[in-house]
Amino acid sequence: MDLCIFVDCKKRTKLVKENIYVPTGKKMLVTNADPIKRCVYTFNNRPSDEEYARILGIPLYDLHDAFISHPLGQKIDGELFINSPQKINHDHSITFYSEIIPNKFIDVLGLGDTKQIMAETREKMGMKPSTLLSINCVLRDLYFKKHGKWREVFASLDELNGKEAGYVSAGEQYNFDHCNQTMVMLGIE
Repeated sequence: MDLCIFVDCKKRTKLVKENIYVPTGKKMLVTNADPIKRCVYTFNNRPSDEEYARILGIPLYDLHDAFISHPLGQKIDGELFINSPQKINHDHSITFYSEIIPNKFIDVLGLGDTKQIMAETREKMGMKPSTLLSINCVLRDLYFKKHGKWREVFASLDELNGKEAGYVSAGEQYNFDHCNQTMVMLGIE
């Protein structure tokens, strides 16, 4: 199903992106990847699954379960964009939900201070919107369900507007970029 929302109004609007992950200080170099297939074969010249698990300090068999808590990301123009791993392949490569370009360093991410991040998101909105629409990535939804965080998210959104509407999606567009594991909010004054 495809969905497009067109807003034609004279009121001020604001688009805000939120992610709850921050760089851990650990980086990996994408040494062999196919951006079209969204597949990474090697990080740091080692099989991608083995190197990812090694960097996280976990056994290889726990790697898939760590994806939701430790996605990868890269800063573009000072803003963090998440590259979410989708699956580990039989050849030790990893398929991602978005493309990863070879010969780039990519950050290993971890969970940030969610209360602080949500407060910063409300501040970025810069207004008390009369209409608020949120689009959450399905991977955020899975994380929030697993860790019982949805009440915290709803309470934060209620501080902006108690009549927020939203849905869960398989990927979000923010300006001209495709995002993973984020929430994109549209506020209309």
